[in-house]
Amino acid sequence: MSMESVLYTSSGESHRSAGSTRLSNRNPFSVRYVQPGVVPFFFERSFLASLEKEDPLRFEEYFAESILSGESVKTELGYHFLADLLEKNHWFSQIVGPHGSGKTTLMCGLASFLKEKDVRILYFALHDDQASIPDPFRKELDDFAAKKGKRNLFFLDGYEQLSLKSKLEVRWFCKRMNLGLLISTHKTAWGIPVLFRTTPTSDLLYQIVDYLLDEPEVNPPEFDYNRLFHDHGGNIRDALFSLYDEFEDQPESFYSRCNTARRTIPR
Repeated sequence: MSMESVLYTSSGESHRSAGSTRLSNRNPFSVRYVQPGVVPFFFERSFLASLEKEDPLRFEEYFAESILSGESVKTELGYHFLADLLEKNHWFSQIVGPHGSGKTTLMCGLASFLKEKDVRILYFALHDDQASIPDPFRKELDDFAAKKGKRNLFFLDGYEQLSLKSKLEVRWFCKRMNLGLLISTHKTAWGIPVLFRTTPTSDLLYQIVDYLLDEPEVNPPEFDYNRLFHDHGGNIRDALFSLYDEFEDQPESFYSRCNTARRTIPR
């Protein structure tokens, strides 16, 4: 993202951009296609199955709404249930997971989903070595929290980078201003309910590659996805960067590794 903060409102748009990737004329692993907010979050089948088992009537209701949304049904289903859980947690929650596991992707997708529910969201991503909230952003946060009439949520990406003092200040500020808080962090933060734990897998890597190719009649290249996943320490983001390099070096060779005859179910 070129901007550090993004405001999501019921009338505004997020930084999500539309556009399809075509293997034949552009690199599908370019930053513009793999950045959070463009690639959807892929919920595991087991997670969705557990939701259906726990509350089949609500699952059926949300399934019907998801079909009408025009988005990925599985993704929208997950957002519905996470939005419910976030409210049950009194709008204070955390998303926990390792580097490159989809935390930011999930936060951006959930933000776009919630803004359709008349929720205002201010998103801010901390960068390396930022142990406190930057002063230029504090005024923006103050103004955002002061607005009344709608549910306001602060999405803070990279919470683990803050110093202990800054962490306590953020939490105290949100409580005092009746501002919801959703953080992403590598390690579980004490005293904040866990909304979701992102777990990267080789199957997830396959699904993302399949999505990025956006070719109905083309299978993703026949890589050893388990090896590619483990070679990058389970970091999906780094694995996709490596595919970008490979495509740039030999696009024709990359395309030849895709089976165009018939789509198959991933192993």
